[in-house]
Amino acid sequence: MGGNIQYNPGWHLALDLKNMLDISEAVTKSALERKESRGGHTREDFPDYDPEWEKLNCITRQNKDGISVKAETRSAMPAELAEIVKGGGPSKD
Repeated sequence: MGGNIQYNPGWHLALDLKNMLDISEAVTKSALERKESRGGHTREDFPDYDPEWEKLNCITRQNKDGISVKAETRSAMPAELAEIVKGGGPSKD
């Protein structure tokens, strides 16, 4: 059966496999760094919400040694966004 690599999903999957493995490792390492449960991110070993994690971002980078993750302090969330995130919803003005 003839064909063209342009329309061969298996070929494209093979080309993308290394990137998909890198992304999977980055997501997994980031999830392990976060020591709390929040929204869709839940952990049995850390079942509770931790307000201290609200002040941090997990920064994931690829370097010569592999993928690294560290928590860094982030800027404060604007008040109007914080109200929405905490369940206040958008104002009805």
